[in-house]
Amino acid sequence: YIGAGVREISFMAFNDNDLSEVIISPDNPSFVCRNNCVIEVATKTIVLGYRGAVIPDDGSVERINGFSFCDMKGIDSIVIPEGIKYIGGHAFEGCEFKSIVLPKSLEDLGTYVFESCKNLEYFDLGGYKELPEGTLFYCNALREVVGLENVTRLGRYALDGNYLTSIKLTSALQY
Repeated sequence: YIGAGVREISFMAFNDNDLSEVIISPDNPSFVCRNNCVIEVATKTIVLGYRGAVIPDDGSVERINGFSFCDMKGIDSIVIPEGIKYIGGHAFEGCEFKSIVLPKSLEDLGTYVFESCKNLEYFDLGGYKELPEGTLFYCNALREVVGLENVTRLGRYALDGNYLTSIKLTSALQY
């Protein structure tokens, strides 16, 4: 239960949890719970996603805090909807997703966002032109990354620890 007086939830406050329900006081002006996502209203930021989470696509969310979905179990796919502009570091680390498509609206992607997503087979950059440090670090099942040919900045360890058999990169690549 998140009471009416709670005004801040720090990142990693609920890290590595198996929550199935979060109740927020209807008198809390700072946070709402929608689709199993706790959202900070003023910043349109998901601070926590939990079992059964679906990221709202109604414009109520533009940012996903780091560690918000870290090690979440029980979801093999998730849609990151258009309108999301920022995904913080380690946001989806250790999740069980099989595929991810980034939205074209994405402006900033943190480090190690999908680290150790051991079931991830398919990753689509959605037009995003950077793979920051550790983005797909130890995604052992990874077989396809769509959009690599458009990447202009590749961070260290971005593709480390996976079993891709071929990649195509642009000559404009910086590292």
